[in-house]
Order: sequence, then C-alpha cells, then structure tokens
Amino acid sequence: MFKTFRHWFLFLAVCAAVVPAVAALSSRPAAAQDEARHEVRMGVDFTVLPVVLPDGTEAPATPAEPPLDQPETVPAPEAAGPAPDAPQPDQQAKDAAAGQAEIPALAPVGGEGVIRAVTLDETALGFSITVVADRPVGEASIMHLDNPIRLVVDLPGAWRYRGGNVLRSEGAVKHLVLGEHPDRFRMVVHFRTPPKKRLEPDLQTAGNELHVLVAVP
Repeated sequence: MFKTFRHWFLFLAVCAAVVPAVAALSSRPAAAQDEARHEVRMGVDFTVLPVVLPDGTEAPATPAEPPLDQPETVPAPEAAGPAPDAPQPDQQAKDAAAGQAEIPALAPVGGEGVIRAVTLDETALGFSITVVADRPVGEASIMHLDNPIRLVVDLPGAWRYRGGNVLRSEGAVKHLVLGEHPDRFRMVVHFRTPPKKRLEPDLQTAGNELHVLVAVP
C-alpha cells in the first residue's frame, strides 16, 4: 500500500509539472498572433529593391520623385556683356564744348534810336537847339550851305523822329527843318535874315541830350 501511495504522489507531481508547460506552449502562438495583429507593415522601397514580375523578370526601375519640400533649382541668368566704358571727365568737357560751339551765337540786339523832342529857343546872344533822345547821343557835327546861307547839324546813328519841323514867326531863325537819314538825324537851320559870315555853334552833349548854342552877331 505504501508503494501505491508513492505512485500516486509521483503521478500528481508529474501532472503538476506538465500542466504549466503545456499552458505556456499554448499561450505563445496566441501572443504571436496578437503581436502580428498590432504590427504595422512597412512598404518596400522599390527604388532600392526592384519589383519582380510573376514571370520572374524585374520591372524597370521608376525614377524617384524629388522631395516636395526641396526648392526648385532656377538656372542662373547668363552674364551680361561688358559694360561700356564711362566717358572720362575730359571727354565730357570736350563734348560739352562741342555742343556749345554748334549753337549759333545770337545777334546783338540793335535797332534805331528815337528822338523824343526837338526844341528851338531864342537867347540874348542868338538861339539854342535842344535834342532829347531815348539813349545816349554821340558827337554831332556841323556843315555850312550857301545860297542861301544855312547851318546843318548832323547827329550820327539811325534815329526815328515822328515830330514835325519847327516854325518861328519872328527871331533870327525862320524855321528848323528836321529829317531822317539811314546813318544820321539832320537838322537844317533856315535864317530869317542871312548872317554876313558863317556861324560857329557850340555843341554840348549830356547823356541823352544834345545842346546846340549859336551866337548871332
């Protein structure tokens, strides 16, 4: 009976050792299945490993696409030709002088003067003539005419006079004839009584005025 009890004890011990081992073996495939269920499969990069067709041949490699965030390469612009040489200061001065030389010089402003007034006055010694112009007058000249005797006073230059002759009803001078010429303004004195000899007037200029002083004996 002692042997029978020992046999049962050994049987229970073997069962106690076998049952955990069997449970461990049975749980390992389930864990493997759960692990495989939660595993994320990564796609194969065919740019490195070529695709094998069903007939055993390799599919042609597909060119890899560039990354989206990579900036597009823009070709550099072609270098422009050499810049023209800047004109030197001396050359600029020469060009400016040439441009100025091509501009025709303006003619000086000219034109004839204007005789504003001519007056004849009697004096104690004879008479006087006063000429007032719009600009300074030059040096006048005199000339004598005969048959009858007359006195001529010329004011050089081109002058315009819009007045008339000067007439006197009495005195040594009968009338003073005034006339325009291309190069002078002429005044001719006609005497009421012809003098016995030629008269020598005194000519004086003062700015825009000419004074002719004549002494009559």
